Amino acid sequence: MKKVLFILGSLLVFSQMLQASPHSCHLIVYSTKSLADVKKAQQKYLYSQFKRVAILKNNRDWFMLSVAKVDKKVEKNIVSRLKALKKIPKDSLCSGIEYPEIDVKNTTHKSNKQHQNIFSKQEQKTAVVKINQAITQYLASKETVNKLYNAINHSSKEILNTQNPAKKKVMQHAQLIKKIKESQKQLTHTYNDMVNIYTNNLDILKTAKGGKKIASFLKDERQDILVIIKKVAKINIQQLCQHQKIDCK
Repeated sequence: MKKVLFILGSLLVFSQMLQASPHSCHLIVYSTKSLADVKKAQQKYLYSQFKRVAILKNNRDWFMLSVAKVDKKVEKNIVSRLKALKKIPKDSLCSGIEYPEIDVKNTTHKSNKQHQNIFSKQEQKTAVVKINQAITQYLASKETVNKLYNAINHSSKEILNTQNPAKKKVMQHAQLIKKIKESQKQLTHTYNDMVNIYTNNLDILKTAKGGKKIASFLKDERQDILVIIKKVAKINIQQLCQHQKIDCK
């Protein structure tokens, strides 16, 4: 990339003349004083994974090639990732200055989205498959705990309503309690796995369809788990001892 570092000096000179965006920045991958050269460089990115490839121009007549508008909150992660994947040059940078865009025919793909998806379909697919598998495992664990909880409640009522409950019935009840304790630990484990996968693929999942809903889902499920943990903690064979249904001595 030719003389892209020159942009840094330009930013200081014109920072008071050009409006800076508080929330996003242009991902600049190329700069030159030749419009022909920047248009040539543009062709390399125009039909790639980058959906918005724009030519910008500063007050010193330097042309810059922007391939995306990136949210500043995730700027460092995205730029580092793209450089590591060799999808942008190592000296690429993200500029928060709103330079004028050059109106060149076929310069950009039309899009109404402010922040474009700059991850490949395969990357999105892999991340979505991982989080969906984690969610499926978590929901299965949650269903197991709920079923065991209902079974324990039913078993408790049967024993409490029986004058002399059979030893076998009491032992089965104790086994249910043991199982729900183990299942509750598994539920917590699958939830943590789900959170870790989401966190590790946050940038990609936020660009995927429905990805923004995952955060609220995780938050709601966290509250559910806390309720379940409290309910399971209260389950104890001592409840039957207190009602003198079994001999706990």
